[in-house]
Amino acid sequence: MEATLFSDVREASYLSTKKTHRYRPIIRYMYEQKRIFNTEVLPIEIFNYLIQHPRFDDYTMEELIADLNALVKSNNLTEIPDNTEVEGIEDFKRNRRLFVLTDFTFEIEKMLTSFEKNFHRIGTSLEPTLPEKLYNSLHRLREFSRRKNMDKEDLVFLNEVWEDMFDKFFKLDSNASMYLSHINAEKLEVIMAQPDAFIVFKDEFVAYLTNFILELKKNAPYIEQLLRDIEGSGFAILKKYLIQFQRSIPKTEVIPDSDFEMAYDEVWLGVTHWFISRDEKESKVRQLERRTNSSIVRVTKLAQQAAERQFYTRNRKTDYLHLAKMVHQQNNLEEAGELFSFLFGFDNIKHFKTNGKETDSAKYTIWDCQPEEVDITYRAKQPTDKQTKRSLKVPAMGEEALQRKRMLEAQRDYEEKEIKKLLDCNYLALRELGTVEPFIRNAILTWINKGMLSKMQDSNICEGRTEHGVKFKLAQVSDDIIELHSPDGILTLPDYEFTFSEVK
Repeated sequence: MEATLFSDVREASYLSTKKTHRYRPIIRYMYEQKRIFNTEVLPIEIFNYLIQHPRFDDYTMEELIADLNALVKSNNLTEIPDNTEVEGIEDFKRNRRLFVLTDFTFEIEKMLTSFEKNFHRIGTSLEPTLPEKLYNSLHRLREFSRRKNMDKEDLVFLNEVWEDMFDKFFKLDSNASMYLSHINAEKLEVIMAQPDAFIVFKDEFVAYLTNFILELKKNAPYIEQLLRDIEGSGFAILKKYLIQFQRSIPKTEVIPDSDFEMAYDEVWLGVTHWFISRDEKESKVRQLERRTNSSIVRVTKLAQQAAERQFYTRNRKTDYLHLAKMVHQQNNLEEAGELFSFLFGFDNIKHFKTNGKETDSAKYTIWDCQPEEVDITYRAKQPTDKQTKRSLKVPAMGEEALQRKRMLEAQRDYEEKEIKKLLDCNYLALRELGTVEPFIRNAILTWINKGMLSKMQDSNICEGRTEHGVKFKLAQVSDDIIELHSPDGILTLPDYEFTFSEVK
């Protein structure tokens, strides 16, 4: 483990400080200028760029100089003094100082811009032909692994094939991972806000992703077989010739063969793990197939939910205005009534069921059927005297059951009376209640539940009706947690208040 892993990265400190809102625009401007080869930038150029944004209306040149000095101390910028003739000391301090973005910070900004671009789109495309191209590269590598001798031209061609194979594999791995990570992330929620766009996106996504997986499934077994043919002695031959090619390239420093060997081993290990399952570890291609299938199912369900939500929340005002215009254009009330019946049907119409059509021909209608007589005689059996007496017989009730029934009726009357007292108060604050009986606590919980079911969005007030028909409003008056005492325990709940109004 290298010692640099235990030290701070000073160059990244500008991303999370109290002045990040000023440092990042400065660094981004320096990055954009370096990209167009304007590496040395004057403070006045930076200042003119920043003040174009409303957030820098009160920004001064003195604050800019202080920010630039801080970025120089954190190794984000390098200062290059310009010693040409100047008119005064202030001109030298402000405008004759040149600043250059360091290479380390340039790579940080390059990485950030790449992440920002990928974050604001659904991801890169999954090229369907990548698996086939990777198969072709591996097929050529297998041919090289069976050679016993190679000349200089063969070594160059072998390295080109190896680089092409790695390029195709890297693109396949990065694009697939990036695409699926975006599909599984919150980006779908953004598309869900536009149901029409989401449904179109769903169709394209399912078709495209299915094509990619079909192509991958078609080539994956052959790629796996090629990798098994090459690994072992075949890969050892390839690695030997690849290292021989690297030694033939002039370099400023001597790189041991062990470093080349480790680099090639890591690449080969990554490729084989992608397509070949080892012990209990599933290969990446199997994981990709499984995740893709689940993503297709998830996107389809989200699209269905979006379509259903659009249907239920659709504004029918335009439709009804069009129908009203059609009715209004009729000559008289009778024609308007006929049109209305066609549009909305008849109220409480009775239907008669027959034995059906005599044929399934499409040209044959119900009007071509022969009339059919239906017997509507009531065929229910008349009850006998014995059945009538049995139904009228009331079982005798014992003294104990009768006493229990009276107690239950008395308890029910008592509960109704106590609950009615609460409803007659028109106002009920739970924090002001003392010890209440369990049936009152249960009634209060039922009212809270009914109110929560009808809670309006972005509102702390809920409305509902009790089982007695009394309309109420439920409001949480504070963030405190109160206690509602009963003989059988203590219930903790938010600080609610009820306001009762008219009876339905």
